[in-house]
Amino acid sequence: LNTHSVFRWQHGMFPCLDLDFVLELNPDMIICLIDDILSIKEGLRARNTDIFHLWELFAWREEEVWFSNFIADSVGKIRGREIPFYIYPKKGGHENFYNLISNHDIKKAYLSFPITGIHGAELEEIESFKAAIGQKLVVFDPYAIKDRELILTYQTLKDESDAEVMPGLKKASFKDRKLFPDAKWYIELDDISPLSLSTISFPPELKGRDLLSVIKTIDSQIISRDHLLIDQSDIVVIYIK
Repeated sequence: LNTHSVFRWQHGMFPCLDLDFVLELNPDMIICLIDDILSIKEGLRARNTDIFHLWELFAWREEEVWFSNFIADSVGKIRGREIPFYIYPKKGGHENFYNLISNHDIKKAYLSFPITGIHGAELEEIESFKAAIGQKLVVFDPYAIKDRELILTYQTLKDESDAEVMPGLKKASFKDRKLFPDAKWYIELDDISPLSLSTISFPPELKGRDLLSVIKTIDSQIISRDHLLIDQSDIVVIYIK
């Protein structure tokens, strides 16, 4: 059975799963498939259903994970047996996914490897390591979700705007309220002002203000997701060079 656990529509949240129905179905396991936020946004746009702010997609993915986890835990307690729950990145590979659902005896491993500053031969070495481990184990690769690329893009654009855009904006703005004592509003700049007014091409295109609304959320979700990936694993396999 493939379904959402919750829907978001018109900026509200609606449950999709009824506990009584899941109890009747009596599943062997529950898996929550997850994806990069930008991939989700591209899919919504392709289906003409992209009505969501970026922060809502981050929230929706978390709601799917934790409500699915709650359902698995509740059904397990009522049935008196453990219902395994997994989060699985869609980019984790179909063979790996097949082993997860069909081979219950195979060990499950969380992969830990360096990410920052890795390129060229080192990257190829890590990819070979991941492929080799995947021949023997079900692997959960934290880097299969690449939301952190949004942070790297944000930092690059911020550096560019600080150097190129901000000086001109400061000249064009007015902050001296003594000159406009009756003004109900005035322009005030901070370090993120240029980004809030921009459109960013990834693809898909994003409004700068949408990116700013989630920038502090991304790392927190990565940490939370890593804990879940580790908890659902039998072992942690670490690549050290």
